[in-house]
Amino acid sequence: MDLRRGVWSNPTVSTGSSAVEVRLLDADDDFDALNVGNPMAPTAMFLWRSRRPHDPESHWFAGLLDSVPVGFAAARSVPVTAAGYGSAIIAVRPEARRRGVASALREAVAEACRGRVPGVGYRCLAGHADTAATIAAWNLEITDKSIESVLDLREIDRGAYELMAAAPGVGMRTAGDLDEASWREVYDFVADRFRETPDFGGAGQGPRYEAFRAMLPQPWMVLLGYESGRLIGVTFAGYRAGDAAEVNTILTGVVADARGRGVATGLKARHALMLADRGVARIYTQNMAGNAPIRAANEHMGFAVVAEHLIVRETY
Repeated sequence: MDLRRGVWSNPTVSTGSSAVEVRLLDADDDFDALNVGNPMAPTAMFLWRSRRPHDPESHWFAGLLDSVPVGFAAARSVPVTAAGYGSAIIAVRPEARRRGVASALREAVAEACRGRVPGVGYRCLAGHADTAATIAAWNLEITDKSIESVLDLREIDRGAYELMAAAPGVGMRTAGDLDEASWREVYDFVADRFRETPDFGGAGQGPRYEAFRAMLPQPWMVLLGYESGRLIGVTFAGYRAGDAAEVNTILTGVVADARGRGVATGLKARHALMLADRGVARIYTQNMAGNAPIRAANEHMGFAVVAEHLIVRETY
């Protein structure tokens, strides 16, 4: 594929009485319609909304059945997950499944990423009807599990949260008055914290600066923790697709020498109070099953587990 022109090397594949095509996804495509029935719909919508035009490392494809768009794929062809793998999402509307569209989209992802990364990682909803069949058919390797949790801000005990938010010696503020140089400092801090997460395993990289800024259009989405003028912690959340009253925590991170002092819990609790005051009803978060510290903080704050995702990968 010529990624600049959107020309697919094998544009039409006959599957019985239907023709499957793949092309680049266009801003004029109805992404909401393509995302119907996707178990990872909020994640996909967030990535679509925060995408950066002409990003050579991000690839978006539309899958067509008889010339009608019925699915999509998104891929990053740089190391963004453990072991230096890229990442991808593939989704097809329920009525168009098992007709070769997902396989064609998978081929497009492979062509975009092969030679740049050793493979790509996917997240699949555990227990979903199609998950086991896809893992077996595509010979995917299960590497880990992620836990999705939600906090209902309408039911929190504000007094208890004020106590949790009181991290001694730590001043907290939003990104409201940051200049460009300060935003760059925050970005560098966040990039280091991304690399330290179990998801990345020290081998991946977070979003580029422009994408980072695009995913955080409002200053209240970011809460920073400082000690003696030094940035030591951050938590930030973005809009969640489908409901204006919901946000999704993207990352909470603290420097190594400040961990174990309640800084992460303090940031998350203070941010929850701020979000509740803005009318946000629910905060979602996803954490690796083995990330005991952050999962303990979530449990202490009252997050309830709502889903489990299998982390799988395909090696080229």
